[in-house]
Amino acid sequence: MSLLFMDGFSHYDTDNAGQKGWIQSFQGGTPYPPAYFQIMPSDGRRGNGCLRLLSDETAMYYAKIPVSSPIPITTIITGFAVKISEWSKDIFYLLSPNTVTEDVLGYLITDTFGNLRAYLSTGPELISTTTIIPVGVYTYIEFKYTVSPACPAGACQLRVNGVLVGSNTGGEETNLPATDALYPGVGYAMFIGGGTTGFNTDIADLYICDDQTTNNIDFLGDCRVDTLYPNADGSALDMVPSIGTDHFVLVNNPLPSTGTYVSGDTPGQMDLYGMDALPTITGTLAIHAVQAIASAKKSGVEPLDLKVVIDLTNMPDTPLPLDANPGMSLYVMDRDSIGANWDETSVNAIEVGAVLE
Repeated sequence: MSLLFMDGFSHYDTDNAGQKGWIQSFQGGTPYPPAYFQIMPSDGRRGNGCLRLLSDETAMYYAKIPVSSPIPITTIITGFAVKISEWSKDIFYLLSPNTVTEDVLGYLITDTFGNLRAYLSTGPELISTTTIIPVGVYTYIEFKYTVSPACPAGACQLRVNGVLVGSNTGGEETNLPATDALYPGVGYAMFIGGGTTGFNTDIADLYICDDQTTNNIDFLGDCRVDTLYPNADGSALDMVPSIGTDHFVLVNNPLPSTGTYVSGDTPGQMDLYGMDALPTITGTLAIHAVQAIASAKKSGVEPLDLKVVIDLTNMPDTPLPLDANPGMSLYVMDRDSIGANWDETSVNAIEVGAVLE
C-alpha cells in the first residue's frame, strides 16, 4: 500500500455514502442519525462535491473510512481541504483500527483564536501553531502521524496550504491501548464536527497514505480529486445489459441504479469500459494515483464475489462478497500497468470495470 484512499465526494449522494466506504457511528459503534452527515454535490472547492458534517449542542458527529492494510502501518499521512463555520472546534481525529473501541490516537483542533493545534489522544499537545484557519473559506491541511511506543521528534507534522507550520519535539507516549494489539497500525481516519448549533465542517479533495512502499509515502501537497465515468464499451463485455446493447451507458451514472445495470452469474465474467478524459488543467500536472470503484449487489442465492478491475489484470486481493445490499469494491494504483508514473496519456487510456469470482 501507499496511497490508500481518495475522495472528491462527487460520485454519490448521502444515501449512497455507505456503498462508497463511509460509515457513521458513535465512538463505540452506535449509529448516529443520517441527518448529521451529508454529501453536498456542488459545495466543494471547484463546484464539485464535499462531505458536510453537522452538529447540535450536545454531541459530535463524524464519518470514518476504513483504510487498514494487511501489513502494519507505522505512519499515516492525510490531506484534505476543510471549510469551517466557526473556531474552537475539532476538525480531524485519527483512530486506531479497532472497530469496537475506536481508540483516538491524535486529533486536530482550532482554538478560540483560530490557531491550528494537534493533540495526542492522552491529552498532551503535539503541535502548537500560530496559523489561523479562516472561517468560511477552504484551507488545505495535511497531517502526518507516526504510531510507535514513543513519538519521535518530527514524526508528527502539520502543513497548511503546502507550508510546514509545525512539528512535534518528540517523546510523547502514544499509549496505544492493549486491545489494539490485534489491530496493528492505523486503520481509520475520522472527520468530526462538534460544538454549537449550526456548526458545519466541509471536507473536500481528501487523500490518505501510509508509508509501506516507495510511492506516495509523504505529503502530496494540495491535491484535487477528479471523478471520471465510463464513456465507451471496452475490450471485455461478458456481462448482460439490462436494456439495449451498449454496456457503458448502463453503469456511467453516479448513483447505483436498479433500473439500468449489467449483470452476470458466472465466475470469470468481466466488463471493461473506456473512461472520460481528465479535465484540462493549466500548468504542471502530477498524477499521484488512480482509484477505481465499482458498486454491485446480488439477487440470486448462489455465492458470488466481485472485484473492480483496471486494465484487465489490476484488481484488489480481496473480493467483495455480494449480497442483496449494494457494496463497494475499491482498488488504488500508484503507478500505471507498466510501473511508470501516471500521466494524462496513461490515465486517458485506461479501461475500468469489474469481474465476477
